[in-house]
Amino acid sequence: MHSSQSYRDKYWAIVTVFGTLWGGLELTLGTFLHTLHVPKTGLIMVSLSLILLIAQRRIFPARGLTLCTGIIAACIKSLSPGGIIVGPMFGIISEALVVELFLLPGSKNYISGIIAAGMGVLWSQLISVFRKWIIYGDDFIKALFKFISKFLTLESTSTVGWTLLASVLGAIFLIGGMAGFWGGRLGRRVENRIAIIGKEDIQPPAMTSSNRENNEEIIPENTENPEQTANQMIASISSPKHAQADEQIIKTRKYILPVAVITLMIQILAGFWVQNDLWWTIPALAVWMITLGIGAKNVLKSIWWPKFWLISILISLLCGIILAINFEGEWNYKLGIEATVRMLSRGVFVFSWINWFTRSIRSNEFLGIWQKLRMPNLGHALTKAYTLLPVWLDRMNELVKKRPRGFINNCKYIHECILICLVEAVRQTDEL
Repeated sequence: MHSSQSYRDKYWAIVTVFGTLWGGLELTLGTFLHTLHVPKTGLIMVSLSLILLIAQRRIFPARGLTLCTGIIAACIKSLSPGGIIVGPMFGIISEALVVELFLLPGSKNYISGIIAAGMGVLWSQLISVFRKWIIYGDDFIKALFKFISKFLTLESTSTVGWTLLASVLGAIFLIGGMAGFWGGRLGRRVENRIAIIGKEDIQPPAMTSSNRENNEEIIPENTENPEQTANQMIASISSPKHAQADEQIIKTRKYILPVAVITLMIQILAGFWVQNDLWWTIPALAVWMITLGIGAKNVLKSIWWPKFWLISILISLLCGIILAINFEGEWNYKLGIEATVRMLSRGVFVFSWINWFTRSIRSNEFLGIWQKLRMPNLGHALTKAYTLLPVWLDRMNELVKKRPRGFINNCKYIHECILICLVEAVRQTDEL
């Protein structure tokens, strides 16, 4: 019998490898799909991550693995060029938590995996609504509920409305369920393949003599210092120009922070304290823009993103129209105009504020949280994950470059790549 310490070591080795695999997938394939402007990139990445999580729990049916794996993956996501990505990190951890809860009845059960993955996809779509509420405020939720409730209660549209709502939710759940079933099948295939291969020739994935020299400069010598490791990893995947811009933002943060806090409080509390909140929120936005123009010009430049402006203007106009009309032919133009202006100004403020916040925090400061929480095992797993990440990034970039042409061929290739990565992850876990 092995000691309980041996089991804990195995547990954290699994968390380390699969968390690195998930985080590396976000850094490589996720960035690649976003660069190509592939539709529904978020849904694709969520589905792939669910396949990974369900397969992991099929191979290693231990409680808590999924949540801890999500924490490691979120911390690796923080290494994305541009700083800590708050939204995606929150999405990764919350997705892992939802899957963990629904896998508690049985990790090896296909039904549990299908339900867990289906709920994970539904949660990812709910998160998108939550993000829009954060960006555009209560007016967005009021307009959304007003439209849905009216559409579902009208005699002429209620049947179609309920059918459409059920169809959309069912389709989303079905996508997740298919990912869960696929993950369970892959997990079983990995178990069979590992049993055939055996453990006599276990080697860390992609660490051959040809590429070991290429990775020596990336993998730090001191693997006990996660902050140093994170800094070296950021330097290896970020462009010098971008890193220099973020460093300038960090230098001015102590001057911008008071303005950021005050203007944020005005944006949040103005609607509760005063009736005409636009007289407070718009001047607060102006002060914030001027502050960014003086101390963080790169943040100010980043908000001039055509896609953000197009989406924000469309959402603000539609919600303003919905709030202005009472569906009986009467219009309250003042209410609609105020709602449109309020949502648009809030969207610009929140988008720029989050952009400044994520780029004004060093990743090593964020990673130091585990020390304050006194979680040494998680800290050690993070440290090891950063040493493994260059290996997995090289491996994934290699697989992406070798992709074939044609949709069908790509689907088959993706299936085989996922299987290969899972097998290598299990073998690397044994090596650790």
